[in-house]
This record gives sequence, structure tokens and C-alpha cells, in this order.
Amino acid sequence: MSPSQEKLKQLCLELFEIDALKFGDFVTKVGIKTPVYLDLRGIISYPKLMDVLASVINNYFTEHKITGQSICGVPYTALPIATAVSIKYDIPMLIRRKDVKTYGTKKLIEGIYQKGDKCIIVEDVVTSGSSILETITDLKSVGIVVTDILTIVDREQGGRQTLKDLGYTLHSLYTLTSIMSILFEANKVKQDVVESVRNYLTDNQVQAKCNNAQEDSRLSSPLESRLSQAKCPLTTDLINIILKKKSNVCIALDVTSSKELLSLAKQLGPHIALLKTHSDAVTDWSEDVANELVRLSKEMEFLILEDRKLADIGATVGHQFSLIAPWAHLVTVHSIAGPGPLQEIARIAEQRGEKRGVFLIAELSCAGNLIDEKYTQATLNLAQSFASITVGLVCQSPSVLSSSSGLLQLTPGIHLSQAGDNKGQQYNSPNEVITLRGADIGVIGRGVTQAPDPLAAVKEYKRLMWEAYEQRLK
Repeated sequence: MSPSQEKLKQLCLELFEIDALKFGDFVTKVGIKTPVYLDLRGIISYPKLMDVLASVINNYFTEHKITGQSICGVPYTALPIATAVSIKYDIPMLIRRKDVKTYGTKKLIEGIYQKGDKCIIVEDVVTSGSSILETITDLKSVGIVVTDILTIVDREQGGRQTLKDLGYTLHSLYTLTSIMSILFEANKVKQDVVESVRNYLTDNQVQAKCNNAQEDSRLSSPLESRLSQAKCPLTTDLINIILKKKSNVCIALDVTSSKELLSLAKQLGPHIALLKTHSDAVTDWSEDVANELVRLSKEMEFLILEDRKLADIGATVGHQFSLIAPWAHLVTVHSIAGPGPLQEIARIAEQRGEKRGVFLIAELSCAGNLIDEKYTQATLNLAQSFASITVGLVCQSPSVLSSSSGLLQLTPGIHLSQAGDNKGQQYNSPNEVITLRGADIGVIGRGVTQAPDPLAAVKEYKRLMWEAYEQRLK
């Protein structure tokens, strides 16, 4: 046995002694039962063991000629492991946030890096590989190259093959099989436990959801190729408008007078794909105003989105939508009330014999909002259940629509010169919203409507947002 193999064997036994390797009945992150659970979180309480692990990892890098400008631990268990390696061997480290900061620099990746830098990913345990794919996507979004991943343990349940199929190499200090062999030889486990784990591996191969691989595919797929996946007729219409006008701009006309509303619509209409209104805030709103807006939408080829954020029982939403449907192609809807509102909207649209649809609100751009990941996922599920009327989701993260290329991502909060206002709104640049956050359509409000020259402003936003879309495809 070589010195490195002896060191690995000893490390495995020490991990067993600190209860990092558990046997019993457990459920893994991907939702399957397992007779063995690898919990390396507690290793942070053993500094000497962390030091040994860092040494073993660095030796592996050297022996297998794995190089890069930096390392990045998959959040969260692998973060202290990557930190130990970084400090002990003077290797620069990057930190990937699970969520984009809503304050300060709003960075997703922390650390010093250049586009084109190669980063080695460090993970504790790999089952399906989904957590690694999430990290890869976020690193790639800022121009960092990933080819190699080192995990302490490969559970041998499909993650290695998934990563290989996507062009990445997974290295591991241990496989679950090698761990069982070491423990059996050291009389730490009995033969029946070894057999139980072996049978478990045979019967429980899993695939990563590949959300980020699919997300990456969505972000790099031209809108033309997504037309065939659209299940709502208005999605097709909207994509065609975007492509024809080379504009992924939604203008938010959050004004209080019909004169200003129609004036801006006439001025900006030729350069936008979507016009967002708050008719309930227009003090002199009337049927004539609605009719004129419809006329302009036909003449200038844009769709109208009434940002009413419907959120009531089905019957009430039905009454509200009956007043909106005659003039607005689309309406925003909160998913909090479940399927009832969407059932009513679908019924009324069919009754009218007109193309009508919704954008469901999955995330908000205002600071301190109460939407969490479970709510966002439930909203996506609802959208998929009502695909015939759902054009897309209002959201801030590219991963929300990872496996739903037939839906469009509408992201508000674009401004070139401001980071936010004193009422909780947060702004981002066109490039960040389209490229990093994954928007198919970006919403601009005061950046245009309060500009000295709104027409010049919308043209500039249109140019920057389309360039960001084209860059995203590359």
C-alpha cells in the first residue's frame, strides 16, 4: 500500500470514529432511502482532521495534475473544506452564494477572478450531482471555466456519469464501495452491512434533475427554438414580436393620468414588446382609454400586460378579470390562492374566444418580501398545470424556469443609474438582468418614464438588453 493510500485508509477510519459515516435508515437529499449516511458537517469541530483532509486533497491535486486559478467549495458543507485547502496551500478561493445578494455589491460569486479563469470545485459527497451543477452554472455565469470536480465521497449512484455526460470530470478520494471495504477490513462493519450497501447501490441509481444544465440550455437557446415548446398561444405571439422588433423590453407605465399613459404609449410603443399598466392607479381611466390603448397595441405591435397581481378566491378574480380581459392581453396573478383564479381566467378567456394569458408571480424584486423557495416552486407547478394560459413567470432567478423553456421569464427592476429607491425597490443593470438573472423580458419603469428624453432612453435600453440577450446565447 502506497503512503497516499495508507493516509486515505487512516482518514477513512478517523471519519468513522467521529461518526461522519453513519449506518441505519436515512433519506438522502434527493429523496431516496439509504442504509448509509455520510455526514461530514461535524468535521469542522476537528481542526487536526481538517488539516489532514486538506493535505490529502492537495496531494490528490498534485498527483493527478489538477490545476486552476482558484477553488470553490459547494455550499455549505464543502466551504470549510475548501477554506482549509486554500489557507494551507495558498490557493485562492471563491465563494458561491446560494442566492444573489440584495444589498451592497449584489455579487453571486465572491472573490477575485478574471473571465476565463479555471476553478476547481470541491464537494463533500456526490449522489446525483445536482448541487455541483448549480455551482457550475453560477461560476459559468461570470465567465469562470470549470472542468474538474473533487469530492471526498462518490456514492456511486449516477452523479459521476451525469457530470461526464455534460463534459465534466469527477474525481473522488473515496467511493462508497471503497469505504465499505476499508471499514470491513478494519472490523468496523460486518459482512451483512457490506452486502446491504452493495444491494442498495445496485437498486438505487439516480439522475440529477440537471436543473442547471437545463437552465443553461434555456439561457443559451435562441427564442426561435423555444417556440415549439410554448403551450400558450400568447407565448408564441410575444416571442414573435420580440424577434421581429429585436426588443425584449417591457415598459412599465406606472402613471396616474390617461393623458400621460397614452402619450408615452405612442412614443415608446414601436420599441417595446410588452406594455405594463396599472389601470387601477390611473385616476381618469375609462373605456375610451382602454380602447385607444388596444388600438395602439395593434398599430405598433406590442402586447398589454395589466399588472393587477390578482390574488383572491376564484369567483372574485373572475369578476375582476372580466373587466380586464376586454383590453389587456395579459394579467399578473399571485399563486397564493391556488388554482381557483386560474380556472376562472381560463374559463373567461375561452368564453370570450380571445387569446388571453397570465404571468404568475414567483419572486419579487422588492426588499423584505416574504416569498420563499417553496412558494416559488409551487408557483412553477401551478404554471405547468395551467400551461395553456400561462405565458411565463415574474421572477429574479434563472433557476426558477430551469426545466420550462416553454415559459418566459419576466424580470422587473432594471435601471442604468440607480441601485434602488427609498420604498424598497431594487434595481439592476440590463446586462445583469438578462445575462445573470436569466430574464427573457426585462421590465423598465422610471429609468425611461422619468428620463429627460424617454424615447432616447428606451432606445438605449432596447439596444443594451438585446445585446445582453445575444451575448447570453454565446
